[in-house]
Amino acid sequence: MDQIERIHLASLRILEEVGVELLDERALKLMSAVGAEVDWSDKRARMPRELVMSAVAKAPSWFTVHGRNPRRHVEIGGGAMALAPVGGPSMVSSLDGGRRPGTFADQVNFIKLTHGSRLLDITYRCVEAHDLPAASRHLDFLLAAMLYSDKPLGAMSLDAVAAVDALKMAGMLLGGMDRLRDAPAVLAGVNVDSPLRFSKETLETILAFASLRQPLKITPFVSTGVMSPVTPAGALTQQNAELLAGVAIAELAGPGTPVLYGSFGTRADMRTATPVFGGPGGVMMEVAAGQLARRYHLPHRGMGLVTSSPCVDSQAAMDKMNCLWGLSLSNVDLLLHAAGWLEGGLTASYEQFALDLEMLEYMERFQGGLKVDDNALAFDAIAQVGPGGNYLMADHTLACHREFAGISPLLETRPWDVWQSAGAPSMLQRAHDLWTDKLNQYLQPPLDPGLEEALREFVTRRKREIEAN
Repeated sequence: MDQIERIHLASLRILEEVGVELLDERALKLMSAVGAEVDWSDKRARMPRELVMSAVAKAPSWFTVHGRNPRRHVEIGGGAMALAPVGGPSMVSSLDGGRRPGTFADQVNFIKLTHGSRLLDITYRCVEAHDLPAASRHLDFLLAAMLYSDKPLGAMSLDAVAAVDALKMAGMLLGGMDRLRDAPAVLAGVNVDSPLRFSKETLETILAFASLRQPLKITPFVSTGVMSPVTPAGALTQQNAELLAGVAIAELAGPGTPVLYGSFGTRADMRTATPVFGGPGGVMMEVAAGQLARRYHLPHRGMGLVTSSPCVDSQAAMDKMNCLWGLSLSNVDLLLHAAGWLEGGLTASYEQFALDLEMLEYMERFQGGLKVDDNALAFDAIAQVGPGGNYLMADHTLACHREFAGISPLLETRPWDVWQSAGAPSMLQRAHDLWTDKLNQYLQPPLDPGLEEALREFVTRRKREIEAN
């Protein structure tokens, strides 16, 4: 029996004998109705393996998330790695503004930067807007994401109220709630409260999205020795059990609901019990999680370019490159937190956002492989230049250098004296200049004025209702 199969069987044993805690009565009733053993006193459901696996089998192996611009639709699970920026930090940092609580202006800036990036496929809430009321600020983000970008929308940290609002606004954007069933438009992210607990908010979101077959990425967060066993195999087994339980609930509530196999495993610093991001242990678990996702024919959500570093420095670069190489080799279908993550996910950094995109650009080129055709073999150029010649001004070089010898806007390659005469800009300064230039170049995608007015009216009405309640 191979290692992946042993983890699979051990996960099913956890679900049968230990069970998971479901802090939502509807979810408990759903599990009880299909044959799970429910202990109502401690809200625990024990799930027979046949029930779990028959439910998981209903999830599709790939799906498409629709943007309001058809050219922006994103296929997830079809072989290419979709990318999304950092999601959820409370703080924001920049070279000129320092580290501070996030604002709505920061939120909009990151939406615009995401929209303008060729590499990023999905719009996320990159930072919290602490200058807006907590109960209704999800509405401000949803409206901003729909106004300032035409890419597909990702939503996270939802409860029942926010989940329904996101679905209704997506329905308005795409032409009606009925269309959502056939054209998934909002990718919701939920987390398991490891070990083995699903919060009421998580279950409310799963049930709401599954009712319309909107895609979900369900992600346990395991930190070895704190929120899971200290051994990587034990942590993977618990994570896998939690994930299978979440997929089963989604499929029982809405058969055919697209679900991503989310993985986010780290080791803990046992001196402080804090998670350590970007090290080899977490990357190794990520690769194994990709193998488990393929075993269940589920698309795989990877943990992202993560780091524990509190600032843009060499540690952040090392951690993120460790992640990037491991994730690129583990067939990840969606890479969340692909750009901007700092400080264990507490901070979204503008400069780190620019640097991460540059690393992703390099990885894209590497994965594209070596091009070998008549033009690339360049026989005519070799014959033209001849022995002892120089290709700098050759016709072939002038015609092809932009494709084969691109210049990074961030990496310094000039001689020392030229760099000094230009003011000796650091990598951090160059990253700052790059993201500010990108923001200044932003062009807002057009939106039908009637639809924009309808969305604004919906947000205004919902804010009044939320405030009244």
